[in-house]
Amino acid sequence: MNQRGFTLLEILIAVVVLSVGLLGLAALQNTGTRVNHSAQLRTMATQLAHDMFDRLRANQAGVKGGWYHLPTPADNGCYAGEACTPAQLAAEDVLQWRQALADALPDGEGVVCLDSTPDDGSGPGAADCDGAGSLYVVKIWWSDEFDPDGEPVTRRFVTPGRP
Repeated sequence: MNQRGFTLLEILIAVVVLSVGLLGLAALQNTGTRVNHSAQLRTMATQLAHDMFDRLRANQAGVKGGWYHLPTPADNGCYAGEACTPAQLAAEDVLQWRQALADALPDGEGVVCLDSTPDDGSGPGAADCDGAGSLYVVKIWWSDEFDPDGEPVTRRFVTPGRP
């Protein structure tokens, strides 16, 4: 019985099986990296939300005066040792916080406001803050991943609380 070329066929099949396995491993690595990056961005958003609540707790007069509800950010030099009013400190806090958002998250933006329905809003320009109640809400948006058409997906993180 003549079996010429049989070993060559076995090697070819083994190379194809190994190639498919390596391609699957590469796809798994790519998915793991992407999911890990997305989790890292969500963690950063969580830390920045808590940072804003720490700022609210540190300026209780600004909270009671309503100066953190959708304030206009301003550089008042409050952290340079100048005496500031609670309103000035609130504006400075929000300015620095928004800068931290922009630095830490891709297209990172956020708002701080009083809101009786915290889980709404489609973006910083449409945060849907009603100004009602005593519940402060920190809403953060950023770009993450891409959909099948190659467009970035906007993520949102919302944290309500009473400072």
